[in-house]
Amino acid sequence: PLVHRLCRGFTASGIDADDVAQDAMVHLYDHIQKWDPERSYAAWQRAVVLNHCRNLRRAANRRRAHEDAAGVERVTMAQTTPPEALEHSELGELVDRFLSMLPPREREAFVLCDLEGMRPVDAAEVMGVADSTVRAALTLGRRRMKDALQRAFGRGGEA
Repeated sequence: PLVHRLCRGFTASGIDADDVAQDAMVHLYDHIQKWDPERSYAAWQRAVVLNHCRNLRRAANRRRAHEDAAGVERVTMAQTTPPEALEHSELGELVDRFLSMLPPREREAFVLCDLEGMRPVDAAEVMGVADSTVRAALTLGRRRMKDALQRAFGRGGEA
């Protein structure tokens, strides 16, 4: 559940999260012997998940660039859900929509600190950046998220 939750937050997509979470879990299992016991397992696990999500984003960007260059029209699949899961699905899509508005580094900091409850210093280890970078990204991400939520809900707007 933790790995899938992180993937959902980092990718801002339930569909992508399913695939990348599975890949990350296989990688974690296959490479457990490479984990350095001097390092926190949680930090190593989250860094592996984050790197898989970053790789997915890079691959998607490359694919989009090739499709654009080739003039390929993108086809989107309609996602259907059972009626009992509709409310959960709608909430997930709303969260995905707001997370997708954040730039990648801000999204990563927001997911790790605000959604997963990590301290910025621990998130910095996972992200491979300085603690100050995480705090700055977190501040900007929170501000963007607040502004987006206020536009959608605070002024009578619909999500």
